[in-house]
Amino acid sequence: MNIKTNFIILFLLLTFYLQSQESDRLTTQQLDLVIREASEYFASRIDNETVVAFISIESDDPSRSSYIIDELISDAVNNGSFRVVERHSLEVAVKELHFQLSGLVDDNSAQSIGKMLGAEIVVTGSLSMIDGSHRFVLRALHIQSGSVEAIFTRNITPNLTSPQEETSRIIYAEDILRLQEEGLLNIEDQYIPVQNHIRRESGMSINEKSASKAMLMSAVFPGAGQFYVNKKSPWAYVFPAIEIGLWVLAASYDKKGDDHTKKFEDFADEHYDENRQFRVQRNLIYNPASNSMYGTPRDIEEGRLDYWGNDNGSGGFFRLSRSDPQHYYEDVGKYNKYIFGWADWYREFVRDDGGSNIHEIRWLFDTEGKWTGNVSLDSGQEKTPYSDLRQEYFQMRDKANDAYYMRQNMYYFILLNHGLSYYHAQRMAKKHNQKLLVTPNYSLYMINDNLVPMLGLSARF
Repeated sequence: MNIKTNFIILFLLLTFYLQSQESDRLTTQQLDLVIREASEYFASRIDNETVVAFISIESDDPSRSSYIIDELISDAVNNGSFRVVERHSLEVAVKELHFQLSGLVDDNSAQSIGKMLGAEIVVTGSLSMIDGSHRFVLRALHIQSGSVEAIFTRNITPNLTSPQEETSRIIYAEDILRLQEEGLLNIEDQYIPVQNHIRRESGMSINEKSASKAMLMSAVFPGAGQFYVNKKSPWAYVFPAIEIGLWVLAASYDKKGDDHTKKFEDFADEHYDENRQFRVQRNLIYNPASNSMYGTPRDIEEGRLDYWGNDNGSGGFFRLSRSDPQHYYEDVGKYNKYIFGWADWYREFVRDDGGSNIHEIRWLFDTEGKWTGNVSLDSGQEKTPYSDLRQEYFQMRDKANDAYYMRQNMYYFILLNHGLSYYHAQRMAKKHNQKLLVTPNYSLYMINDNLVPMLGLSARF
């Protein structure tokens, strides 16, 4: 595979990896919401004077387990829901009993830990990944009876819009009651976490920008995703400007390459003659001192080579042909064996009758009969294969190749611009969705057999 193909494959693999990483990410905002719901749920199920110990959360991330326990303790203390065992006491028990806050604790161990801490109820839980969603479970276990007092479960889908990323209107009590009457809300266990449900079912406006859509747009045309997220962002114009500039440069270098190619082809047509080449190579083949690798008179007579000694489909040494222009213009400058057609070389080393017959050419061979050079008919000096015209031709081809090389580099930079814009659009969309500072929080409780909606505001910076 060439460099360009490898670059494209690398870009696609990187894109796939980044998207796969983002698809499983559980945001702190989502986790905070579920922890808050769990705290309210247990507050409604556990008496105020009960001593509760949050002892372990099983997960693959110890820091996340510790964070959940800290937040549950903090919510319980701040809300005065029930009495909570201090974190310091829990850490002492952790060291003495040699277990981890992020590990699995069975009921017997949980009861033993609870007794050591002087708790009446211990809460254990887990956070695991199931079918693309995070499964959050908390169990409240009574120390004395061993019975389960309450279980809280939630499925959290990564990367869905959290309430902190939505723009909402205030939902008054009558709106919540109307949703209940219409069958859009169900009351279970005297508590309903209805934040997202209320917002979506009541038709609130969502100001979220799709990260996937932004990425796709920028992958097709850099800057389009940025424009979709925020048309006032300078990046919505920087990426397109870079894209257009790179394409203009690529087209410019392509034209330069074509111009230089036309020049060296015209130069070859003027100073190189394949008929001169054919006459000299035939003379070489018929020279009795030459190596048979060039071909033999018998090869020509039996049709393995054509009259001039060119390959005739049998794998001959000389294969110059105008039927393949790309190889023709490359070969006449690249290989010494095709130097015979250059005008300055022919003038110095060959005497002919003006037609197809060569009167004089003096060959130099090594001990194996391989051609090493010729004797100049002007000076009598022995010389290795060299032509000033061919050297000039080399330089002209180099200019064309340099221009095409720069054009190729522009293509690589274009791919890079697409990749950077693609990734930046994703980050920009996510940042946009996290800018909202104030969000209403809603909860429902059953008090004296009546549905009572609670409204609060949370600020995030």
